[in-house]
Amino acid sequence: MSFKKWFRDMRLQSKIILLVAILIIFTGIIGVVSLINTNSMAGNINLLGTTCISQIEIAGRLREGLANIRLAGLRHTYAIIEDEFIQHEVVIDEGIRTTQEAFETLKTFLTTEEDLEEYDLIMAKWDQFTEMTETIVSLSRTGASPGTLDRTREQRGVVADELAEALNKITKQIEEDTSETVAASMATAVTGRIMIISLLVALIVIGLFLGLYIARNIANPLKELLRIVNKTASGDFTEDVESQSDDEIGNLVNAFGNMVKDLRGIIGQTAASAETIASTSEELAAAAEESASAVHQISSTVGEISAGIEEQTASTNQTAASVHQSNQAIAQVAEGAEAQVRH
Repeated sequence: MSFKKWFRDMRLQSKIILLVAILIIFTGIIGVVSLINTNSMAGNINLLGTTCISQIEIAGRLREGLANIRLAGLRHTYAIIEDEFIQHEVVIDEGIRTTQEAFETLKTFLTTEEDLEEYDLIMAKWDQFTEMTETIVSLSRTGASPGTLDRTREQRGVVADELAEALNKITKQIEEDTSETVAASMATAVTGRIMIISLLVALIVIGLFLGLYIARNIANPLKELLRIVNKTASGDFTEDVESQSDDEIGNLVNAFGNMVKDLRGIIGQTAASAETIASTSEELAAAAEESASAVHQISSTVGEISAGIEEQTASTNQTAASVHQSNQAIAQVAEGAEAQVRH
């Protein structure tokens, strides 16, 4: 069975339910896709907030801590009184502590083997930097010569630059990861938007197709039925109407077609009966005419017989009178003869 015939034979209620079900299914799919897309974007945003942005903040704290330690160490070499020494040493100790904590926090975000190896190299540079800072503080406290302090500061500066370069490398990697995360979020948003638009277009197309198809399956048979009804109302029962659909509209059209056929049969039987009655009436009329003619002939014959009887009666009367006269003559003759005999 083809889909067209299967759909055409469905009940009207089932067609409407199917259309509504398809709309609900597509709406649900759109909702699921939107939810998945939203969750993916939320995950990327959460990754940006909890990882990428935190890594950038930590890298900034590391660079800031490194710069503060270098500046405090430089100022320590120019300090004169004890309070200045203590003030700069407090800044150095605080910078080393906070920077060390930032390094430990940064390690928790590193997952690849390459990042961990880079982290170990940075920590080696960091240990070397802190040792040289402590050396500068010790030399400054003991009043070492400016040449010694300058050489130590230069060596520490080289280590600090290498450490800063390593931090910049990590920062660059963090920024690249952040850019990739942002790009993935944008790609997810674009993909989700395309999928949602595609599903909406498909929903509109399928909804319009099914709606128009159902409307046509309802309207066309009804138009044909209305045409036949008007034709039948004018007294024309010659055209048959039949629907190939098995739904309510098709059953209605077929029922009306059967009614037209039954009416046409009844009208045909009535016409045949009328013809039979007309033929019988003609035969009865002819028989009546023949009967009237026979009655007329009988009446004429009876009249003639009556006239003959009257003539015969008159003739009989005349004969009787003649016989009577003859009898009288005979009697007179007899009486005359008898008289002559006597004489």
